[in-house]
Amino acid sequence: MRNLSAIVAFLGVVSTAQATTIFTTFGPGHTFISGGNFLIGSFNPTDNTRQEIAASFTPGSTLFLDSILIAAQNLGGTNQLTVYLAAGAVEPGSAIETFSLTGIPGTATLLTLNSASRPLLSAGTKYWVVLSAADLTNTYDGWNQSFTLGGFAGRTGGSGAWSAASSNLPAFEVNASIPEPSTMLLLGSALSVLFAVKHRLIG
Repeated sequence: MRNLSAIVAFLGVVSTAQATTIFTTFGPGHTFISGGNFLIGSFNPTDNTRQEIAASFTPGSTLFLDSILIAAQNLGGTNQLTVYLAAGAVEPGSAIETFSLTGIPGTATLLTLNSASRPLLSAGTKYWVVLSAADLTNTYDGWNQSFTLGGFAGRTGGSGAWSAASSNLPAFEVNASIPEPSTMLLLGSALSVLFAVKHRLIG
């Protein structure tokens, strides 16, 4: 059991390099439409719309998440925003990593969310950046739009199916580190040992 814990710890701190932007909808210099918003929570503090917005990206190679950048602002109500990363071929699934923000400025601002768990993103898998809130009824935030046209998803009520929409994309960027060959070799070896230990414990 001690060996298993050591391997898990190793996998949690395995090193990476070559940080790069793998997806962005920002214009040059992280420009975006400061006056355009996709609304998160209620359309105003007195209704009960409870809207969430999600935008997708698909990595071209396997890498570790470093950070997510979004352009957002608080328009009223509870000053809180929940951002999470999820995978899903058609719509967002369960959260892989969640970021909670407070003290969001009242003007359109570039916000950087640094990953703590640094999940491994698989090449060819569709991932979603989702903007939500712990209290969707009393939250009134905006996810600023980019100048790029495309598709995104939204849902109301805080649950249920997502609906596809077409418009300007939400303004966001995903930065990740591409594992070095030696790192991937170590990762593969550690996973092999982890499988063997697990098989031995079960067997």
